Amino acid sequence: MCSLCAISLPKTIIRENVPIPNRVSNEKVDGNSDVDTDGEIQLSDRQQDIISLLNIDGYTTATKMAKLLGTSKRTIDRDISFLRANGYIRKETKDNRSPWIVIKQI
Repeated sequence: MCSLCAISLPKTIIRENVPIPNRVSNEKVDGNSDVDTDGEIQLSDRQQDIISLLNIDGYTTATKMAKLLGTSKRTIDRDISFLRANGYIRKETKDNRSPWIVIKQI
């Protein structure tokens, strides 16, 4: 029985005593990346592609990367935020028109 709406739920939906996996790392990790057993961040293929594109042309926009990689601009923005937060890329200056600099090579 659902405690909020008084509806009987099938047993397959009610999950009691299910262990919750522990997140060992306090690294900033999104749904497309993971932390391996050594604590090193594993980049997704798309995140590696973004770094490769920025190595070729630091002025590449998120919109252009989204078209080249076949995904949405929002997904690219999330990946860029992840890469920035984990020290892989940075802007040369605070100006949005400045190029991206790749700090950590893959």
